[in-house]
Amino acid sequence: MDKTITIFRYITDKDIFERYYKGHLAKRLLHGRSVSDDAERGMLAKLKVECGYQFTQKLEGMFNDIKISNETMQKYQDHLAQTTVRRL
Repeated sequence: MDKTITIFRYITDKDIFERYYKGHLAKRLLHGRSVSDDAERGMLAKLKVECGYQFTQKLEGMFNDIKISNETMQKYQDHLAQTTVRRL
């Protein structure tokens, strides 16, 4: 992460980096291929220090969306399990 931040400091067009990082982060989160949520959040924290809250706001929102989605799916699965048991 530190090497990525060092390179990030030298990039002049940070919007291109954000677009690239956002696309790859979305794929990692949706496919469950992230090495660790803590590592991803650590990277966002480092980016926030470098660029401020506005830069990472949408990226952090992606984590919140995945969390809400997982909770909703779990509630739906629980509901299906209860509904199926009642019908039998």
